[in-house]
Amino acid sequence: MKKQQLKVINPVADVNLFTVSLITQGMQSPKWKKRVGFYFVVAFSQYKKNFVNWHVDYCFWKKLGKAFFNEVLKSRKFPALVYKKHKYFGQRMYRQSGWILQNDLSKLSNRQIADRLKRLVNDFKDICFWGVVPAAIDFENNLLTGRLEEIIAQVVNKKKLTRSPQEILSLLSTPREIVFSQQEKRDLLKLAMTRPVTQVALEKHQQKYDWVDFGYIGPAHPIDYYQKRLRDIWRQKLSPARQLQQLNKDHKMILVEQKRLARKLKLGSHTEYLLKLSRQFMYLKPYRKELMSQAYYAFEKILKEISSRFNYSQRQLQYCIPEEVLKILRGKKVNKKELNTRLKSEFLHVFEKNKNYFYYGKKAKKIISDNLYKEKIDTSLQEIRGMAAYMGKVNGTVRVVNTIAQMKKVKKGDILVSIATSPNILPAMIKAAAFVTDTGGVTCHAAIVAREMKKPCL
Repeated sequence: MKKQQLKVINPVADVNLFTVSLITQGMQSPKWKKRVGFYFVVAFSQYKKNFVNWHVDYCFWKKLGKAFFNEVLKSRKFPALVYKKHKYFGQRMYRQSGWILQNDLSKLSNRQIADRLKRLVNDFKDICFWGVVPAAIDFENNLLTGRLEEIIAQVVNKKKLTRSPQEILSLLSTPREIVFSQQEKRDLLKLAMTRPVTQVALEKHQQKYDWVDFGYIGPAHPIDYYQKRLRDIWRQKLSPARQLQQLNKDHKMILVEQKRLARKLKLGSHTEYLLKLSRQFMYLKPYRKELMSQAYYAFEKILKEISSRFNYSQRQLQYCIPEEVLKILRGKKVNKKELNTRLKSEFLHVFEKNKNYFYYGKKAKKIISDNLYKEKIDTSLQEIRGMAAYMGKVNGTVRVVNTIAQMKKVKKGDILVSIATSPNILPAMIKAAAFVTDTGGVTCHAAIVAREMKKPCL
């Protein structure tokens, strides 16, 4: 193994090996070599129970981000292709996951289940393959957002505007398309307008959207989650119809204000192109994430069915890689002792050149420690600064939330601090008055939610 400069790019809680390994395998396809001359050769996933530190070579990640950014600057056809492929594989995933969730898997043979699993796994990997483009450009590297901040700051200073560059960029980079979670909110408001809501109608809504916030390991939303939200809607001063009208009006006003501000600032075609990219990337991330949530829910249903047929617990199957699950479906054995070790102790999964390697105990820790990127730390630092995804001033009690279990600490008006938020902790984000995250940039989950909820986010 070549010496690495490893840095934790994405620490994530409430995960398992099956879910994360799919992302890793998708991102590391050698197909990128034709486009940029190299590809994502190796990644290190360090697991401890339901938590993973996803390490990559820091120098390589920066190189990859620059290569993709140069591609989008060189050819406008490239980001158009990235968008098109996201939509194509996203629609395939939506159909595949939907079929699995709506049908009785007990009626399928092992071969048929394997076929369904392979098809969804392949589409999942493909959307992750294309998803590495916006991720590498802005996640940690901040190339697109950083470039836009510089341009907007120059315009603001030149025109002596009172609005801050970050506030202007936040508005101009807000997506114009809505994702599943936003559509669900609108559909629930429509349902609330038909009061009283029948159980059949509410169950239909649940079946359509219960996967949206599933995250990596769930759970899906039960029926009482939607009942509570309906009660909350009815408690508001505005009627459900007026709430829906206001929601649509706010979205429309963003589009109007974007166009008005762009004309006023006279940003030029190149900057307009970069802003369009920013809006698209900010849309594609939650679009991709929500479809992945649906797929994870479908995978869980498949693993549950496999567990009922073979002598493996569902938990053991969650700590298999997809290849091992398919092996079980072919009637072959997977080492249960090793699966139990993965469940109970810290281990390292290395995916290199399309091959999987596992290391345990001291060996796993040594590989990480021997290859860590030595980051320089300024010990004299007196103030921590960040990038504002949504402007505002808030006072409140800080609550650190990195897992589903930690959500119960959050009370209304608290400031939620997280390494990186995810759909899993959305209920806590609804209660919080503001968000602070350690990773992600202005295209991250927290930034997107902050804009929609109009809550300050750093």
